[in-house]
Amino acid sequence: MDNLSTSYDEMTYKSSAFPQCSPLKLEACAKLLSLDAKPSENAKILEIGCSFGGNLIPFALHNPNTTIVGIDLSREQIKQGKEIVSNLELQNLELICGDITKADEILSKYGKFDYIICHGVYSWVPDVVKEAILKTIKNYLAKNGVAYVSYNVYPGWKFKEVIKDYMQFVSKDKITAKEKLKIAKNGLDVYEHYLQNSQRLESKISLEWTKKIKGFDDSYMAHEYLETINDPFYFKDFANDLSKHSLEYLCEIDMNDIFAPMLGDSENADEFMKQNFKDRIDEEQFMDFATFRTFRQSLIVHSDTFKELKQDIGVNEISKLHIIEHFTKDNDIYTNKKKQIMPNAYNWLYELFNSMYPSSINLADVLTLIDPKLKLDSYLGFIELLKKNTVFLSKPYETIRYEINKTRLKPKLVPYIRYFLKTDNPVIGFATEFNELFIDTKKYDFYIMLKFDGKNTIHDIAGDFIKYLKNNNITLKDDNKKDITSKSKLNKFALEYVMDIENILAQMHFFERF
Repeated sequence: MDNLSTSYDEMTYKSSAFPQCSPLKLEACAKLLSLDAKPSENAKILEIGCSFGGNLIPFALHNPNTTIVGIDLSREQIKQGKEIVSNLELQNLELICGDITKADEILSKYGKFDYIICHGVYSWVPDVVKEAILKTIKNYLAKNGVAYVSYNVYPGWKFKEVIKDYMQFVSKDKITAKEKLKIAKNGLDVYEHYLQNSQRLESKISLEWTKKIKGFDDSYMAHEYLETINDPFYFKDFANDLSKHSLEYLCEIDMNDIFAPMLGDSENADEFMKQNFKDRIDEEQFMDFATFRTFRQSLIVHSDTFKELKQDIGVNEISKLHIIEHFTKDNDIYTNKKKQIMPNAYNWLYELFNSMYPSSINLADVLTLIDPKLKLDSYLGFIELLKKNTVFLSKPYETIRYEINKTRLKPKLVPYIRYFLKTDNPVIGFATEFNELFIDTKKYDFYIMLKFDGKNTIHDIAGDFIKYLKNNNITLKDDNKKDITSKSKLNKFALEYVMDIENILAQMHFFERF
């Protein structure tokens, strides 16, 4: 355990927010499957391997009636995380430096948790810790609770494993994590150059993975490929380990195994699967072989709870969800925010979503507005959205724009935004309540966000922006990369920029009425 702690203390990495394991997403999945899980807004939530708390903080800020606990082995990450939590004045989030193999000593005072999250941990710890994680879920998950566990899987990871072993081999004589990373990256450059000149099939496969790995940031590369432990396994073995603890695999967080349970090759692979595998775990394993799957993000429930679940998903179940999505149209082709191409049969639905964005849309509401002939299309269109792993939630979200003396930046978010303004190298990501990250932000973005206090006009804020630029000797450039020196052009740019920031805050649901 000391080696694991030292590894993450020596090379910490940014504690991101992950929308796939937001409590809001877990709650929505549970509701869709008719699981009577507790509403996330007043739930008890545990994250195993919480790092600096970056995956918990955005949700905690918006949901003060929750009890949230994060546990991590890294003393340095917990120390810094506690400082952030204190500065953000969060009373509902506690970060603990502790060993999950001693869960009873740490967690017994909290009782059962409604949602348990374990992202990016399970495959990277020894077997005794894997056992402890499952034991913790068994003992501390509420009867109708949902746990999320992510992990690397075979067969896809067998391709990546060769490169991981190579990276560890070339860095074996180095002592520190930074030294190992440096020589491993140099080794990847050499490896890539050699593979490019090889015509062997194995070389072409390894070359593609090498290129992908080189694109990762340093901290991810170090912990994914240079850690002593990175233990992929077959899904069927994970499911077997769950059963030993009276736990059951529910589905993947993207729910593709529910909405797209076949491979799409009905005459061959799908027919073979139906004829030879009657167990859903075996079917999942077969599809992992067919798709060379490398990673899973699984939802887990108690075995007794799983037996009581309703398996069919119809209009009533879909109508429990509230979906937020925006589409881009190019030559009559619609893509979502993940750049996925959408089926053109539902173009009218995408336009409806765009007209309402960033408000959420509910299927039941759509059905009351449209021609009865389109009801089936609406249902199928929502299924397509769910297949694309869009943002779906169990409560509605409305659009709130900035209006003087009517709306403002939520006061509880002021310390959060101020953290990013004052911190040169933030260790957490800037995210929405449902953990959607907003990246490529600049210091002055956060400065301007704080000006939306319900008192300043848009023009007031634009004026503050110009003063900020002058006081900090910042020169803006136009689309042609030329300095903006004209006062009129600068005023125009400042106004447009402030309106863009207002739009971002509205999309993040950071405004409230008062």
